[in-house]
Amino acid sequence: MASGETATDLRALRAEVGRANIAAATLPREQAEQFFARCADLAIEGGRAAVLRPRARRRLIAAGLGLGVPAFKAHLIVAAAQHGAREGLTPDPGALRASLPAARRAASPRVSRGARVVRLVREGIKLLLITLALAAVIAGVLAAWVISAER
Repeated sequence: MASGETATDLRALRAEVGRANIAAATLPREQAEQFFARCADLAIEGGRAAVLRPRARRRLIAAGLGLGVPAFKAHLIVAAAQHGAREGLTPDPGALRASLPAARRAASPRVSRGARVVRLVREGIKLLLITLALAAVIAGVLAAWVISAER
């Protein structure tokens, strides 16, 4: 095999691994939208006044785009969160799904409340474990840095 072919194969393999890494790092669209909706609920200030400062709104929309939420839908989710706050409604992650047209809701499978709770708890545990692992890695790096600085 010629070295040119090997380099081409290596580049193709690296590109494939890169695409697989990106795919593995992204949330499914529905989870990203629910997470973004919760972030929008938490970003609103002033209770029923539903204040969202322009700078905070821009940051929130940018975060939504980073999660893969389309721009129009990100603005719609923020508007729905503000409307809910003005109406005095408590934030509900399923509120966005309830506001979708009936045909779209009918197309999605019904999941019992208990199954949703179990799924959310599992996702929360996964997120907690990932956070703890990252914290341990950061603590290890910092400890190594401090030890190397003392020498």
